[in-house]
Amino acid sequence: MKRKMCLLIMVLFTLLSTSCSSLRDLSSQPVDDPLAAFPGKTQVLIYWSTACHYCEQQLAEVEAVYDRWSGMGIVVIAVDVGDPQKKVLKTVEERGYPFPVLWGAKWDDLETHAVPYTIIHVNGKVTGRQIGYFSIPEMEGIFKGKEP
Repeated sequence: MKRKMCLLIMVLFTLLSTSCSSLRDLSSQPVDDPLAAFPGKTQVLIYWSTACHYCEQQLAEVEAVYDRWSGMGIVVIAVDVGDPQKKVLKTVEERGYPFPVLWGAKWDDLETHAVPYTIIHVNGKVTGRQIGYFSIPEMEGIFKGKEP
């Protein structure tokens, strides 16, 4: 059990360090660790792609609750995977996402090659992750400490 836990922690640190090494904000500034800017906050990290219908649905639903979540101290960061900056900028401008959007992640940086891919951090620990659609009630259950 301890061996599996150590391996999981190593994979997570590798994922965060490799996926963040090429990340940039929408003004092209490098972002080393998107989660470090929000210590002690519940963080929802959503990997997405501009061509993914399920990603669009997921981000639209998160956008609908974003103000409420922000008031609760929950941080949302959307990380585009595999799209050029120009396409990401156009998509964000069209959809008007209110949360921070990063780009520059590569498919090989992820532990999965599918999006949307959502990781939830509560108190600095991964408490939930979902490949594919992740409903708002399921996410909010994790925020409240319920098992996924």
